[in-house]
Amino acid sequence: MSSISGNVMQQDFLFKDDNAGTSKKTGRPYRILQLHDQATLDNVDFFLDEDSTISTEGFKLKDKVKASFSMQLRFGKLTPVIVQLQKL
Repeated sequence: MSSISGNVMQQDFLFKDDNAGTSKKTGRPYRILQLHDQATLDNVDFFLDEDSTISTEGFKLKDKVKASFSMQLRFGKLTPVIVQLQKL
């Protein structure tokens, strides 16, 4: 289920993965949060900023979560940017 409030959208997902590393191209650290949309069966990647305070501590594969996110232009592409993540 999804809803929109202002420019922030909320949607229920299943938690899939939280991956961090260093970009081979730029040498900068990155963090990707991957969530699964049960309605479309798609996986959605959220690229988190270096200073992001989003925590996935205690989350396990297939945990139900509610994500609040906005769509922003990043590197010339419309990208979902996560604002808040909570376990349901």
